[in-house]
Amino acid sequence: IACTFYHNGKMMRQLLGESFKQRIVSIFGNSYQEKLFPIEQQTEYMSITGYLGKAENAKKKRGEQYLFINHRFVKHNGLAFAIESAYNQIIPEGYHPVFFICLEVNPATIDVNISPTKVEIKLQEERLVFGFLNAAVKKAIGEFSLIPQLDFDYNTELDINNIPENST
Repeated sequence: IACTFYHNGKMMRQLLGESFKQRIVSIFGNSYQEKLFPIEQQTEYMSITGYLGKAENAKKKRGEQYLFINHRFVKHNGLAFAIESAYNQIIPEGYHPVFFICLEVNPATIDVNISPTKVEIKLQEERLVFGFLNAAVKKAIGEFSLIPQLDFDYNTELDINNIPENST
């Protein structure tokens, strides 16, 4: 879907019909092209797709956390916690991961009448969704090496097995 935003008669932003990742990059800037890695998991109960940020791109504020359920932007503290807890060993305390995640679930399992804005929802199987989402994020972190890498190469000159026998 293409979208053009005008403010006081002046065009502020024009977004073309593009992929989800391209839309994120169009809104947040070209630097996001390298900061995002895909997440994708399918089960009989739900589908999880979207993008996760690298651990080193974690933010002090939660401003870049977007969760969509059945194409609707939602705020759900439990599901946000499922994502954040998958990162808890790799980002510093007080920082929050960047994510843009879309869930598809049976609409009959969602109650949108929690708040007047319809942004907050209640899921029938919250624990199940929490578990699937947490596992999918952990899998993506491992699959796409979102964890900062350690260099295990060592200097072989210091290896005790390389000391010549008659070196005294």
